[in-house]
Amino acid sequence: MFERRTFILNNNTANERCKSLLDAGLSLDGGSASYAYTVRFNLDYGFVDVIFNRPTSFIIDKTLNETIMKIMISGFYPYLTFFTNNGPEFVATGNDDFSTAMALRFRFKVGQFQRLHFEQLSEARMVGSKIPLMIGYDFDLKASSGMVALSGMSGTGKSTLALYMLACALRGSAEFPGADITIIDPKLDVNLFKFAKKYDVEYISPSGNDNEYLNDVKGVLAQAIQLVEQRQKVMITTGRTAFPPKIIFIDEAMALTNSITDNKKIKEYLALVTRLTLTGRSASVFLWVGSQTFEVGSVMSSSSRDQMSLKVLLSNNPNVNDCRYLFKDFDPSTVVLNRDNFNKGLGLASTQPDNRIVPFLAPYIKDIEL
Repeated sequence: MFERRTFILNNNTANERCKSLLDAGLSLDGGSASYAYTVRFNLDYGFVDVIFNRPTSFIIDKTLNETIMKIMISGFYPYLTFFTNNGPEFVATGNDDFSTAMALRFRFKVGQFQRLHFEQLSEARMVGSKIPLMIGYDFDLKASSGMVALSGMSGTGKSTLALYMLACALRGSAEFPGADITIIDPKLDVNLFKFAKKYDVEYISPSGNDNEYLNDVKGVLAQAIQLVEQRQKVMITTGRTAFPPKIIFIDEAMALTNSITDNKKIKEYLALVTRLTLTGRSASVFLWVGSQTFEVGSVMSSSSRDQMSLKVLLSNNPNVNDCRYLFKDFDPSTVVLNRDNFNKGLGLASTQPDNRIVPFLAPYIKDIEL
């Protein structure tokens, strides 16, 4: 009979666990690496430092950083969720001794991200200026550019997530006024239509040929840019900086230009998108876009993609190809998705200001009730 031992997470046990994981997983110069480093956890502030005893016989570089990160991600699941990084984060340890004055830092949150559950869409609410996305994970419209990119194939829950976020923004909070919303829906999603009708939200859908519809959309974007310019003039003349939010949501954006053969019209549309994403933040005019892909030349420019403060990729098994537009050069195999009983709304997300890519579970709404 084996005695079952309960793992109690504290700084000491985390240090011991981490050291044993790295000793087993790292092989530096073909031998044991246990002599080469110590580890120091700080659960309160969400980081662990791997402190190397310099000089070392190996290079402390991006490859070593990625190896350690992968060991941490799988080794501490489900107790800790480690955040991936684009390269080594070097920090000073505060030690006077040269050999231990530097460390590699890895950041995490205690536990796993959990899905929010709502009985009805009417329960969706903002908290201050934040839209809750998961338990302990929010999208802050004030602390970011306010621009949103939602990517995913049909059936992954993209429109439902957008509907939830729009419902939150529409109602606002005591500290953050409800948004004036315009929905551009080229594929006539029934729930978006019902939402717009129920809450008297402006809804732009195809009524003629594709060229006429694109002209209608360009008109909406031009009006939004005009609103930005008007508010900027008010800021300059009066010093006022707070304005009620205006949100333009484009669903299935790729469908807007797919059948358009006039490249000039497409370029004009993309230019309006770029201008709005670059200038809208200061005037609280935000562009939210849902699309199966975010290709340059059909959905938005690379500079517009860079302005997206919330990026969500919905896919049950995201791969490098899925990530190439919103999370360029990111390897999704370094993220452990926290799967539950629902097969939709699962994927990856990042928000400003830290832009960390995390496992994502979109809010579950039992009854959309529209």
